[in-house]
Amino acid sequence: MEQQKPTASPSDQLLLEATEWMAKLEASDCSATDQRAFLNWVNTSDEHRQAYQEVKEVWEFTSALEHVDGIELDEPQIDRLDKRKSAWSSHGLSFAGIAASLLLATCIVLFHFTASEQPAKQSYISAVGQIEEVLLADGSRLTLSTNTRVDVSYSDSKRELSLVKGEAYFDVAKDKQRPFVVNTGNGEVRAVGTAFNINRELSRTVVTITEGIVAIEKNGMQAVEVEADYSAVIGRGQLPLVRLADEERELAWMQQQLVYRDTPLREVLNGLNRYLHQPVKLEDSSLAGIRVNGTLDVSDPQQALEVLLDSYELTTLYNGGTRVVAKL
Repeated sequence: MEQQKPTASPSDQLLLEATEWMAKLEASDCSATDQRAFLNWVNTSDEHRQAYQEVKEVWEFTSALEHVDGIELDEPQIDRLDKRKSAWSSHGLSFAGIAASLLLATCIVLFHFTASEQPAKQSYISAVGQIEEVLLADGSRLTLSTNTRVDVSYSDSKRELSLVKGEAYFDVAKDKQRPFVVNTGNGEVRAVGTAFNINRELSRTVVTITEGIVAIEKNGMQAVEVEADYSAVIGRGQLPLVRLADEERELAWMQQQLVYRDTPLREVLNGLNRYLHQPVKLEDSSLAGIRVNGTLDVSDPQQALEVLLDSYELTTLYNGGTRVVAKL
């Protein structure tokens, strides 16, 4: 059997570059442009990825030194750190020197936080009809549905976000020291490391958990914990209503689809309007009783509207500049 060749250690230049990237990613002013540049850098080669992984382990180790007076490492941790020392010293790098550099970088980042009155806020916005993916500095990922805005404010104690409008999927990186809290307008969704979808509608918010557990807080009332495969509907002035999730329907937007089951026409139009540059209104009360079943392909929103209207013998007319739904 052919013996596997040992993986070469990253060069000292790559280790230093990885150190600089680690400090930049931990900074509160790390931008989406910085994040994209980091992804380009780390995906350049296996050596780049290995350098980042090695520096990341030392960063986590030195971060622990900042918060704990007496640290007792377990055997796997000791083995990994010993390997780093051996590999780095083989080409003239000092493990202690790299660790000191990381601690210095950490101090700079912490000073940047404390020197500001509040953490810098960044806003991520998707255009009408578009889906956007965002990688945050902590490794969390956001997927923004059409016409969505999420504000992000990270501090050393909390990761605060606000879903200002629209819908988004949150894949949260684990960080027990900094809870991940999303304000939805109707309540707060709190997580550590989990994944969930939030749809902020006109009069309610629907939270669908796909991984882990989240706590939903509303108006100072006791938090309601919701686990994976369940959804919580947050209305105005009431406790969240927990139910089994319908992920096929609630997450269909990620495949550019909208799925409806016995849904009022007005609700369907409200969802479709988020994809249309020129929304439509339902002013004829006699049409309010129409119930919709089916799947709409919103990769072409105007075509989706036409398919919907044709299915129920409807059309659109202009009334004083407003596009309204009417019978044929």
